[in-house]
Amino acid sequence: MKKINWSVFSIVLVALALLASTGCVSKKKSATLPSDNLGQGEIMIDENGRQYYLDENGNIVYLDNIDDAMGLRGGEEIGGNFEAVNFAYDNSQIDPSEMGKVQVVVDYLNQNAAAGLVVEGHCDERGSNEYNLALGERRALAVRAAIIGAGIDAARITTRSFGEESPVSMGHDEDSWRINRRAEFIITQ
Repeated sequence: MKKINWSVFSIVLVALALLASTGCVSKKKSATLPSDNLGQGEIMIDENGRQYYLDENGNIVYLDNIDDAMGLRGGEEIGGNFEAVNFAYDNSQIDPSEMGKVQVVVDYLNQNAAAGLVVEGHCDERGSNEYNLALGERRALAVRAAIIGAGIDAARITTRSFGEESPVSMGHDEDSWRINRRAEFIITQ
């Protein structure tokens, strides 16, 4: 009878446990957006039938349904025409060039004392689901902190993270990843 090498056996068991806990990596379906130069604000449809438009910076903004086009998201959440704050790769610090977008939201909240805010953090597809959920939350919290720092009551602002689960671009390249690394704003009543 052969003697079992317990150290090798233990390493194999740990490796199998790690593989089982991480699950399989799924590849997201790619969508190609029209490449023609359509006018800013014009509503277009991608190959998956999702409506979108290009904002003044050329960023893609998807409309989940017709209510989004009207500024409504259902329930007590009301959409806004706020630009998403974009982030560098694997980073949750707000770039100074993005602070103007935050200031627009601060100005709105100052003018609408009854309004609340949900800051949603998003990531690109790279990294594990768990890591991206945590990174998305750090991004949302960074934006929340900037808004609180501008004088808005902290009780009016909540955060949530979608990690990589709600991309605005389905591509697998830097242009797509760049616009998926973002924080978005939802106004609540």
